[in-house]
Amino acid sequence: MSDWIEKHWPGADGPGLSRRARMGGPYRAFLPDPLITRRINIPAALSRKASHVEQQILSLSNRGSLHTTGTGLEGISRFLLRSEAISSSRIEGIAPQPDKVAIAELRLEPGAPSASVAQLVANNVAILQQLSEKVRRTETIGLAEIIEAQELLLRNPRISGIRETQNWIGGSDYSPIEAEFVPPPPEVVPGLMDDLIEYLNGATHGALIQAALVHAQFETIHPFADGNGRVGRALIHVVLQRRGLVDYPVLPVSMVLGTWSDRYIHGLTRFRAPDSGSAGLSEWLDVFISAAEEAATQATRISREIDELRAEWRERVDAHRKSQGMDLTPVW
Repeated sequence: MSDWIEKHWPGADGPGLSRRARMGGPYRAFLPDPLITRRINIPAALSRKASHVEQQILSLSNRGSLHTTGTGLEGISRFLLRSEAISSSRIEGIAPQPDKVAIAELRLEPGAPSASVAQLVANNVAILQQLSEKVRRTETIGLAEIIEAQELLLRNPRISGIRETQNWIGGSDYSPIEAEFVPPPPEVVPGLMDDLIEYLNGATHGALIQAALVHAQFETIHPFADGNGRVGRALIHVVLQRRGLVDYPVLPVSMVLGTWSDRYIHGLTRFRAPDSGSAGLSEWLDVFISAAEEAATQATRISREIDELRAEWRERVDAHRKSQGMDLTPVW
């Protein structure tokens, strides 16, 4: 059963450190339940809601506008993928202009260090593409692919790979004693990641519920020194694509979670609360499923607006060609 583990922080020593930085003392790290063996009871109403939203997401690929335009689904998916990468990065406080991200994508070189915030977001685009391609080829994702995604995202060998030290969220930069949340100790992270990957590659629950649990568990484990949020949100798309709801990372769920920051954080906090039981889990699932529903609505709106813009451009071109006595443009 999930619980808090009592630990002791030894403190630090050295010249120039403040008293607060030197301070040692007790803290609590969280040990979550494994997903494979966790007993999960999902209320019927929530299950029905998840099924309804899954149908909405499926309709994104089935809508005529996504298939009949000149650039087809590939064109809109590229736009939505970049939007998702930018939104996911903004949640972490990284917010360059979209045009700078596009330029950084063109300049992206394998193995090159990330020299700008635009490059960091371009790296985020790259990991979504990389994981999407992996799912198309094999339909499974292993630990190696998740680590590769983090390495591609950060391009910093010093903080790449599964962490071997304790990390924490909030509080002091020097110790976890005053942290808002302390993830599991490093010695249990490999086992928890093995469990997460086994669950990710299965089909115990519906696609949306599985994506919600994978994301929340990954953020709870916090397996990396940096990049957890962006990689964790990329795994949402891995699950949705693997389970056949989408063909590409087209659902702008990070755009919604970024605007619902309080609900997003509250939902994850409830998921992690040992005393909340099934109620806390249901709260998180409801937040995530509602965000996916809103993301499907926004993706539909964006697609419709792009179709309308293309139609307007065609009308303008045809009007100009007609005024010049030229043949009308072919159908795009």
